Amino acid sequence: MKTFDDVEFYEEIAGLMPEFLRAIAVKQENVITSGNMTISHIVVVDVLSEKGPCAMGELAKALNYTMSAATAIVDKMVEQRLVTRERDKSDRRVVRVSLISGGKEVEKKIHEFRKRVTEDLFSTLTVKEKSDYLRIAKKVHANITKEDK
Repeated sequence: MKTFDDVEFYEEIAGLMPEFLRAIAVKQENVITSGNMTISHIVVVDVLSEKGPCAMGELAKALNYTMSAATAIVDKMVEQRLVTRERDKSDRRVVRVSLISGGKEVEKKIHEFRKRVTEDLFSTLTVKEKSDYLRIAKKVHANITKEDK
């Protein structure tokens, strides 16, 4: 049974989380890309950076978008010279999307930005608080990824 403290905690976190995520997303979009990319573009860069070349279906699933919406995003990224798309050599029906030099440069900017924001966000915490936060964040992450599988 949940205690009053649990209810209060969940309400506080539920209120803070959207603000926290929105603020970081807006900063990320403005600082990294000067407004030339959307969050969806950044997610595509993240996915391709993590997994390497991906089929369009994989990207659509990662974005939780329809195939046509994912294709529209990739079309813009091809125009911006961030990604390339090629037919799979073993199955011509499959289109693979890969980061190219422009996308790899954006990937570096994203990494540096996230590092700076993280340093700024956690600068007021003690070493112990940072350690505790990291432990808790890993536990929450494990719970989130367990549910996704």
